[in-house]
Amino acid sequence: MSTINQFFDSHPQETGYRVSKRNRIIDIFSEWVDEGSFKDWHLLLYPFTNEPLCFFNSNTVNDLLSFLLSHPYLAWEAITIMAPSLNHAISSALMPTPSWNKQDSLSLDSPDHAAEFESIWHPEYQRYSEHVFNHLIKVPLYILGKLYHKDYITPPLSNRVNVLGSNIGTSITLGFDSIVRNSIAHGSADFEIMAIRYRDAESTKTLSSFEFGDLFDELVDTSHGVLIAILLFIAEYLEKPNAPNSSTLPFGVRYLLTIGYASHPSLTIVTMLETHSIGTGFQLNIVCKVKNPSRGAHQYEGLYISWVSAKLFPSYNRYLIEIDSGQPAHSMLAINGNVLSEAIVNSQELTECAKDLIQGALLWYDAPHWKSSLSTFRNIFSARFPELQTQIRAGFEKAGYISPIYKYKIVSIENNSTQSVPRILCYVLLNLKEALSDVVLLSTLKQIIRRLMRVKVKCLGIYGPKGLSRRPSHITVRLSRNQVRLRALKSQSWQSNDLILIAEWSREKRKLFPFYTKNADYIEGSLRVKYNPNLTLRKP
Repeated sequence: MSTINQFFDSHPQETGYRVSKRNRIIDIFSEWVDEGSFKDWHLLLYPFTNEPLCFFNSNTVNDLLSFLLSHPYLAWEAITIMAPSLNHAISSALMPTPSWNKQDSLSLDSPDHAAEFESIWHPEYQRYSEHVFNHLIKVPLYILGKLYHKDYITPPLSNRVNVLGSNIGTSITLGFDSIVRNSIAHGSADFEIMAIRYRDAESTKTLSSFEFGDLFDELVDTSHGVLIAILLFIAEYLEKPNAPNSSTLPFGVRYLLTIGYASHPSLTIVTMLETHSIGTGFQLNIVCKVKNPSRGAHQYEGLYISWVSAKLFPSYNRYLIEIDSGQPAHSMLAINGNVLSEAIVNSQELTECAKDLIQGALLWYDAPHWKSSLSTFRNIFSARFPELQTQIRAGFEKAGYISPIYKYKIVSIENNSTQSVPRILCYVLLNLKEALSDVVLLSTLKQIIRRLMRVKVKCLGIYGPKGLSRRPSHITVRLSRNQVRLRALKSQSWQSNDLILIAEWSREKRKLFPFYTKNADYIEGSLRVKYNPNLTLRKP
């Protein structure tokens, strides 16, 4: 019989997800982490591998990380002293809000869109300014205060931002506008025709909806960049000799690390909270979502989360796991933290400590055995599939063949049909990391066109969609690189080095009336391609 550590460490579901998480982190943060330098502490970054947290400013990360590494002991002192602020910022940054699901361009062309500014965008800008950015910058400001023997923590936010810009770099301040922030906070933003006028006590600024969208995205990306830089520093600092114990990490950082270790597509850790009481002692409360409705799955996931936390931070007397499986009532599981920590330290067998581990359970629901087994198999397969897919792809690459489907991601397909002609506009992100060549781009583009030819859309009249769904007669493709929001993709022009090409295709060559590709660089049949004039292609 395996010990409790061996059981969870070698479980096929967890080993599979561990590999896929590592690969995902290395892929997103390749500028700072690679196969050789990856450590378990880098699992702190796992929440930032998924949208919208994966959008960040790399210059912000580089500038702040360089500053933190140049003052490592002061930086760790700042992280420890400013732990309450860091906890607050992490909690706010990871809290899902309506803006997470809205990546389209901001607009003021209808009353509904204008109302979104009052209900979503303005509150979100203020939230990121005051609850995320404001608290995160206290870490570098603390270091600057120690270096120059000044108080940079208590002055107004706009003054603190100026201090950061002049001492570390403007990449740390992108997106923050004191006029916009003050105007929103004091209710002095006035809506005009296709624009918004922001006023504070000292100045006035007018922004279009697109300009405000860019400003908001910059603030979010900067905030994420500041937090990622702090997490990268922590991951590196904890690898030093005589590094502090992980239990001394701020609670928000422990929350991120628990997510990085324990969460997977079928298990989402929603929130964590510490409480003290006379009866239970020091308790960690965890709320999570589990897709599998069976009791066995709930017991396993509850024990696994508790085991991860006890292994990383062995200071809790009790774990209370609340499980949301989509049923009317949530399941509850209480784990004895003292027994669990002892079992981990002494490598006890699971059967030996199991009877004392679970102090109480309210597992209201269960699923048929076949359904539970199917769900478990699906979890194990989904955990192993990314690794299997990587191995298959590596085999093809070794044989000299790379399927074009691995080279791109279709972000959005829009129906821009006329009353009689079905048309689609597609935004695509290129996944290639090597230098671009026209041969690779054209083969990828043709594969995209072949896929889009099978999409069916309806023609659009003045009253909306009409008629039967048909395959498109005209396709426009905008191919870009570097992962950005959809509204950023839509606003890219030839001045942006991220926009690679625009292509237009028609089912009938004589009916192709090019708009974007009048001066095409490549023509083949009814396909016309215009490359970015600023792009240098590698010769095959």
